[in-house]
Amino acid sequence: MRAAVQGIGWFVRRSADPASLGTFYRDVFGLPELRNYGPTKMLWVGETVDLEPGAGGTLPPPRRDWEHAPCLPVFQVQALEPVIRRLESRGVQFAAKNVMLTGGRYAWFTDPAGNATGLVQRPAESVLADRWQPATISLPGVPALTGGLIRLGEVIRHCQDVGAITAFYRDAVGLMPLEGTSADDEQLLALGATTMLRLGTAGINPPFDIDGGRIAYLADPEGQVFGIQTRLPATNRVEDHEAMRR
Repeated sequence: MRAAVQGIGWFVRRSADPASLGTFYRDVFGLPELRNYGPTKMLWVGETVDLEPGAGGTLPPPRRDWEHAPCLPVFQVQALEPVIRRLESRGVQFAAKNVMLTGGRYAWFTDPAGNATGLVQRPAESVLADRWQPATISLPGVPALTGGLIRLGEVIRHCQDVGAITAFYRDAVGLMPLEGTSADDEQLLALGATTMLRLGTAGINPPFDIDGGRIAYLADPEGQVFGIQTRLPATNRVEDHEAMRR
């Protein structure tokens, strides 16, 4: 990583109700509140990273399935099962509790805004294992998080062209690929000493049903969106019947 880039500073999660979402991550999930700006709470995620549930901008549609979410945080924990039990006792709903991926064992839950969020328990032999040991930190004098939480372990970014997006974050931003993790459909890059950026293609733009067919949206090399559709015969639209006849 270039000297000008130290790592990730904070993760912003947009919400129509940032006050309630911030309260969830503070009181239920267990992140300490550092300060607030009106309804926006700045929450500590370990080391130099903040989580900001904030308003503003155009709210993305909520994605409950982690494979379909364009971008989501994954929090590293000391042990997966105790944290899952703690959160379930407080009403958190998990979609999956033991998913094996490069980098560890994962679990996925939905926050009150309807967004998929991850937990990960790193194996001892994982990349950067010396810096990912449970209950250790890379900044001397910084207290550890409680409730089994350690830090923001990674950010998952789903994209159409992993190679092109990897080149951007590597060459323009200055993030270094993690050794031994390259694949055609996935790339891991270092976001500082203890956090990584996972670029992958899984679940991008899943097809969905509309009146008259099933549609999916894609992007061309210049970033312009276009759609593909499977027509259904059971409509009164002349174009649907003509498409089915061909």
